[in-house]
Amino acid sequence: EGSRFYAVLPRQPESAEADGPRPAHRQLVALREHALRDGVVQQLSQAGVPADSAATAAEVLRLTRVRRYTELAIDLGLPDSPGLAVLAALRTGGPSMHAAVKSLALTPPEGAGVAFPVADVLAKPLRRASLARTLVPLRARFVPGRPVLVVDDEAASRELMCAALSSSGIETVAVAGGMEAMRALATLEPSLVVLDLMMPGMDGFEVLHQLRGDPRWMDLPVIVWTALSLSAQEIEVLLRSASLLAGSREPQALAEVRDALLRAAREDRRSRRPVAGS
Repeated sequence: EGSRFYAVLPRQPESAEADGPRPAHRQLVALREHALRDGVVQQLSQAGVPADSAATAAEVLRLTRVRRYTELAIDLGLPDSPGLAVLAALRTGGPSMHAAVKSLALTPPEGAGVAFPVADVLAKPLRRASLARTLVPLRARFVPGRPVLVVDDEAASRELMCAALSSSGIETVAVAGGMEAMRALATLEPSLVVLDLMMPGMDGFEVLHQLRGDPRWMDLPVIVWTALSLSAQEIEVLLRSASLLAGSREPQALAEVRDALLRAAREDRRSRRPVAGS
């Protein structure tokens, strides 16, 4: 009598992505303010970009566990997880762990907040693989004479980021704070800014506000590089900063978040090749 063999095959995941081909881009808009959140999703859908919305960190994690998102808009003011703890949790695994953050917002519990387009958000301590992945769509900008401007009040962090960029053949200039960064822009033509959020004096949101309000720098890519776990005191500092900046930013927020996500959706990621040395 012949032998009998059995094979156990994995079951197809029961998720929204199980049926049919996945779209090249799917975006998640996780903003506290419902009018801004719903307005961005509606305009993305009208432009033909699949997009979902989330109002809490719990919703973000539920959706990212079953769907692959390519880009995110993230609010540091989500009610159940202030700061970037939700991004830290998302980065631990799942189909969306490498989704790029294309808009960073901060909405206080009351009143208007701010939202800024960014190239991505990287976590401290630095992971070189994450940095290399973030630099891929920016590779055409790295030409002689156009350094990356690294802005961080911690000397060790500045040195680490500059060393990582230099190892890929990218020129760097480092400064210790927001005011120094704005002064440096008078004589530099940077290809990119790597920006810490928490700095004394002019913090990261104030730097973003200055950059996005200046026609010379409004399209300059900015990678936010910061600790994903912020203390209650640090969040309070950023909330005060956001409240002060909100008055002049509020009418532009929807358009800027939408445009940042649309620009990302138009990129052909399949044609990208890794940066040298990554």
